Amino acid sequence: MSEHIAAIVLAGGCSTRMGQDKAQMAIYGQRPALPTDKLIGNGRKLAHLTADKLYGQGCDPVLINTANTALSHNEYALVPDPISGFKGPPKGPLAGILAGLLWIGKYHPNHRQLLSVPTDAPLFPNDLPSRLAACAQSSNVVAMASYNGKPEPAFALWPVSLTRKLNTFLRTSDRLSILAFAEEQKLMLVDFSDHPATSFLDINTPEDFSTAEMLLARRP
Repeated sequence: MSEHIAAIVLAGGCSTRMGQDKAQMAIYGQRPALPTDKLIGNGRKLAHLTADKLYGQGCDPVLINTANTALSHNEYALVPDPISGFKGPPKGPLAGILAGLLWIGKYHPNHRQLLSVPTDAPLFPNDLPSRLAACAQSSNVVAMASYNGKPEPAFALWPVSLTRKLNTFLRTSDRLSILAFAEEQKLMLVDFSDHPATSFLDINTPEDFSTAEMLLARRP
């Protein structure tokens, strides 16, 4: 990448199906057969594992969208959802994206793009930032990952120039999905179907968590 891309880990979900805050769950890559067996990995919290991966792919700074201080980290700023002026129920991951755009605009005004990634999909492709950036020929384009024609809305590169539009959208629209907002912009879908089918696996249940650990253990 010719310049750094800022990134944000969306970690503000309710984790209803998991039964606990999945962003805080320690993931090892493989659970030991016996308590004395050596662990593969070091038990990083899922949100930190995702942030570490983004940083390792050249993203800087990397933010974590949460108000939960249990996810504090020396390297990654915690950025809670903006609440001033908003009414009604929580605005979902779009509010987290707005939080990141506002933070970048204030503290890193030279950055033009923000990559969003959900905290619960640590198997995302290693070339996610570089490929999205290469396809976003204009800083006004939203570059969004897709797999076999299906959009993966939370994996997207957002122009910081959309901050005001997103703020207005969250205040006025009844359609608060990421895709609903993206489709109102210049949207480019970037195909990742040359990667494993599990690249965008969401960890929503304990069974998903075990699957992700097994897959992480197989990766170099």
